[in-house]
Amino acid sequence: MTLIGDLFEHAAEGMLPHAATAPRAHVVPRQAVRRAAHVTTAGPVPSLLPRRRWTVLRSLEAAQSIPLYDRIVLSVMQALEPDATLQDARDTLSWLAASGMADLHMRAEGPWMAEISERGADVARYTCDAPAGIARPPVYW
Repeated sequence: MTLIGDLFEHAAEGMLPHAATAPRAHVVPRQAVRRAAHVTTAGPVPSLLPRRRWTVLRSLEAAQSIPLYDRIVLSVMQALEPDATLQDARDTLSWLAASGMADLHMRAEGPWMAEISERGADVARYTCDAPAGIARPPVYW
C-alpha cells in the first residue's frame, strides 16, 4: 500500500494523533497574498520599475542582436518578481522602446519581439549616462 493509502487507512481507524486529524485552518499561499496586494494597488511598486527596466535592458543586451519574445522577457522578470504578468513585460518593453533603448516589433495578436538599440547597448555597457527611470548600478571599476 502507498504512504497516502496508509495515512487514509489509519485516519479512518482513528490511529493518527489528534493534530493530524484535527481540521486545519485555512492557509493562504504566500504567492496569493502577493498577487492580491498587486491587484489592489494602482500598479507595481514605483521603486521596482527602474530595477525592472534595468534587468530587461541587460537581458536584451545579453541576447545581442537576437530578438527576444515578450514571454522570455516575462520569465526574466519573474525571476525577480514572481507575480509579474505579461502586461508588465510589455509595459516595460514599451517604455524602453519609447526611450530609444529598444526596437520593438508589436503584433496585434501574437507575441511581441524586442531587440536592443544602439542607445540601449551604450547604457547597458556603461558607455553613456543612464536616463532617469533606469536603476543602473554604479560602476565599481
